[in-house]
Amino acid sequence: MFQRMTSRVVLDPGYRTRGAIRVGDYGAVIRRDFEGEIELTNLRWGFPPKERGDKPLAVLRAEGRDFADRRCLIPVDEFYLRKNGKRYRFTLRGTDLFYYGGIWRPAADRWPASYVVLTVPANQDIAPFRDRQMAVLRREDRMAWLDLTRPAAELLRPLPAHSFRFERDDGVDLGEAMFDW
Repeated sequence: MFQRMTSRVVLDPGYRTRGAIRVGDYGAVIRRDFEGEIELTNLRWGFPPKERGDKPLAVLRAEGRDFADRRCLIPVDEFYLRKNGKRYRFTLRGTDLFYYGGIWRPAADRWPASYVVLTVPANQDIAPFRDRQMAVLRREDRMAWLDLTRPAAELLRPLPAHSFRFERDDGVDLGEAMFDW
């Protein structure tokens, strides 16, 4: 389904392919450019703050919104969450790559082109850690998101239970373990 992807890759010198991306950093984003072509580029994570001195807006609730333009995909292979002083690594079962759903904005008013990640209620795997999670899109849904061929509400929802594999950051695989918090 990604046959339409062009070879256009636009990455700034500060682009990182591995490691933690934090709000304010530049990260890989797949989007349709102004001519409608798919491109892999890197944008700054976070929209400008509403008030001077505030932090950039990094995430946005997906519920009740359509996102009729400027949709983007943030490629991800893992993410980390903390609970009771321990760090946990999460990956999506059955694949080495997945995507966060996001939206992007062009540069304006001394703020570079940027993106935010959309959030949904946490699924059963994430709920012991927090009540919301990044909106995860599977590979088979990536073009529907970019091409607006399915409603946002259909794509941006929690994945079924046991979709994620997780382990403590010290390498202890928790796989199917059920937590008693």
